[in-house]
Amino acid sequence: MADNFTIKINIQGPFQNKNDVYDLRQHKKALQQTFNMAQGYEFGRQDVKITIAPDGKSAEATSRNFERMVVNGQVARVDYQETTTLVVQRRKLVIASVAQVGRLIFP
Repeated sequence: MADNFTIKINIQGPFQNKNDVYDLRQHKKALQQTFNMAQGYEFGRQDVKITIAPDGKSAEATSRNFERMVVNGQVARVDYQETTTLVVQRRKLVIASVAQVGRLIFP
């Protein structure tokens, strides 16, 4: 991960919308809290597209993703578009940022 990594999450839900920006430490903490409550986690990724900048110093990867889990006895599904930006930092390709835009569904 890049030194200044950020993840932007914009998820629309049936009861509220989540619109947050986290650094790496905050993101790890939020993931841990989610996985402490969740069971039966599934993840899927489709339509992956990678675009490399003409100068070769950055790239962008986009995909359609889904996550499914059981939280407090309810099945929750999140469908979202993800854009990951990669950059060269200290001669290594690292993730600079991730943006997720989607919706939370309780089927």
